[in-house]
Amino acid sequence: MATTWGMIDDTLKRMLDDTTGEEFAEQLRITAFNWTQRHLAHHTPRQRIGDLLVRSDERSVILPSDFYEMGRLYDPVNKQWWQQQQWQPGGLYDKTWESQTYAVWGGVLYLYDDVSADNDFELWYYAYWPDVTYVEDGDSVIIVEDKILVPVWAESPLVHLATAFCLQPQAVEAAKTRQWNIRIDSGRPTDNSRAIQSRELLWWYNVLLGAYPPLDRGGH
Repeated sequence: MATTWGMIDDTLKRMLDDTTGEEFAEQLRITAFNWTQRHLAHHTPRQRIGDLLVRSDERSVILPSDFYEMGRLYDPVNKQWWQQQQWQPGGLYDKTWESQTYAVWGGVLYLYDDVSADNDFELWYYAYWPDVTYVEDGDSVIIVEDKILVPVWAESPLVHLATAFCLQPQAVEAAKTRQWNIRIDSGRPTDNSRAIQSRELLWWYNVLLGAYPPLDRGGH
């Protein structure tokens, strides 16, 4: 059975000791979990294959909005794989060159050969995991997209990190309040149980995620 936001949210509320969801708003919980999914992309991005349309200049392609890292580029018209140029800052890009190579820069894939705008490239790429999306209707939160596509093993570390994110606003509020503590007050101004708990949850995230190797992204 596919994982949904409702399933993740039930676990997240239990982790926050807020089963009714009254203390930590659902908007905050969704934002926190979306942040963690984006963070996971550095360790294990999503693997996708999509079609790319060449722009009218016949030398560039706009990359997908969820693009994280390049995989491979296949030209189905000429039935060949194009090779990636290691284009670094200060490198040269000449529109007169004619080679089946490409470079990625600033969300655009630049081609080193003219390609008809009718040609659809096949892009193999690493992507960010899709967000949980919602709209607000008065005091209600209506979920638009609830599918969670991260690997099952990643759900536990992500919930721990999302819980830490949820605790941070109140940890900041506690820090702002405790700055006025004086000697007679209990504890020190730096005492902040929510901040300590956030760091504990971050430790658990790193331990749980560290049990799995990062996705092998070699062999481009």
